[in-house]
Amino acid sequence: MMRSTRIAIALLVSSAMGLAACSGGASSRPGGLVDGKTFTLALAGDPGNLDPSMSVLAPTNQMSSLMYDNLLAQNKAGDLGPWLAQKWSATTTKATFTLRRGVTCSDGSPLKASDVAADLNFIANPDSHSPYLGLLVAPGLKATANDSTGSVTVTSAKPDSFLARNLGSIPIICGKGTRDRSLLAHGSDGTGPYVLSKAQPNDQYTLTRRKDYAWRPDGPGKQKGLPDKIVVRIVTNEETAANLLITGQVNAATIRGSGQLRLIAQGIRNRSFEQPPGVLVFNESSSNPTSDPAVRKALVQGADLNQVGKVMTDSQGRPSRGVVAMTPQVCTGNVVTDNIPGRSVAAAKSMLETAGWTVGTGGFRYKDGKRLTLKFTYPSGRTEIAAGVELLQQQWKKIGVDVSLEGLDTAGLGRVLQGAVPWDIGLAPFQFNLPSNLVPFVSGPTPPAGINFPRVENGDYQKLVGQAQTLTDKASCTKWNAAETSLIKRADIVPLMNSVVRVFLNGADVQLDRGIILGTSIRMYEK
Repeated sequence: MMRSTRIAIALLVSSAMGLAACSGGASSRPGGLVDGKTFTLALAGDPGNLDPSMSVLAPTNQMSSLMYDNLLAQNKAGDLGPWLAQKWSATTTKATFTLRRGVTCSDGSPLKASDVAADLNFIANPDSHSPYLGLLVAPGLKATANDSTGSVTVTSAKPDSFLARNLGSIPIICGKGTRDRSLLAHGSDGTGPYVLSKAQPNDQYTLTRRKDYAWRPDGPGKQKGLPDKIVVRIVTNEETAANLLITGQVNAATIRGSGQLRLIAQGIRNRSFEQPPGVLVFNESSSNPTSDPAVRKALVQGADLNQVGKVMTDSQGRPSRGVVAMTPQVCTGNVVTDNIPGRSVAAAKSMLETAGWTVGTGGFRYKDGKRLTLKFTYPSGRTEIAAGVELLQQQWKKIGVDVSLEGLDTAGLGRVLQGAVPWDIGLAPFQFNLPSNLVPFVSGPTPPAGINFPRVENGDYQKLVGQAQTLTDKASCTKWNAAETSLIKRADIVPLMNSVVRVFLNGADVQLDRGIILGTSIRMYEK
């Protein structure tokens, strides 16, 4: 598989890192903590390859959270804390992590600094084809280790505002797994709280708790309510998952659609998080009409984006404040409200007229004898997203733009990123919590050399990104917000409304990070 295809999957995922980073609330817990029970999780898709360095699919990230730890943790405010690393320091080009003493792998062997360095160097090697290369790890990164002091030193070939945060979020693999990665596809070799004991792909996975696990980020000492076993059931139908929750056959399931209302009405507790169903992007190749900012801005102003967002989120969404929407967010602020104009059909028509697109046969726009016909590609599989896209199609027809629709599966979206599928408008399911994650998708090399699939050339954005990358972590946020604003004002990328996604719980409580249940946070309760 080409690297660009692997990175395409990053559009559809969130990566797990940290401690108590939940969003939304759960009602009062149903009784006291109970030790030794089985926690059953309904997962919407099979994780496939379980090697945490070789997939960024959400199901794989969820499994990784149970079996692997990170160097650093973060709380719901986005503040970093210790985990496998007891202390760390970082600039934009160099980071040093000192490992906690006494951490062991699932086979009982100690975690060594050289294991961590080997894991990071594997990801940084282009021949590995890890999807984390270019996303969390910059090309050219090098890691060295000192096992006697337990320190890992990492040097980045290019500045990264969030160097410590990105490296700190990577699931760490132990020595045996780094030496023979074939063991990881259907097994585990990590320092995490649970170990895979049985794998039945497309059915269920069984994990057992490590009784010696003593370095959880949510506090040392004896923990109450820990399950002895976790059963992950693959349940692709949300209605089935909801029924299993109600009957108590599963303890947790993520519900995105209208089934949320039924579960809320029945008093099923939940944790919630926001997730964008997608953001509008435009093909800015010189041969496309959408390369003209006036055409893009006319499409934006000719649509009722608020109504479209409501349709896509079953009227349960919340207004977007930026492209980077997953929690916990390091850079907060609202870069949307003042930078996207309200709907004005008259203004949209005027912009198209000024750009040379005049009304012709059937009320459609023509220029130099060519009809303004655009192709809209979007992720298939969810009826509410399809309905929102159809509403956009109807609204754009009123300003004289003829739009055809094509729903694509994950493989199809990957072909879009490779430049192998013709398109003009897209609904990109970006799910990021760091602004730096967006950079390769809207700047730099285009397919097949890179993943700037909209072929954006925004000089202001590139300049502001360069300034942001010289600043470390939260100190860089003002520049990152300005960079994102430049994309929105130029209509390179247009956020819609965020969906409210809920993890429903029966007989258990959890904490979330970017929609992923943290393995160290699972607690069982009397029903």
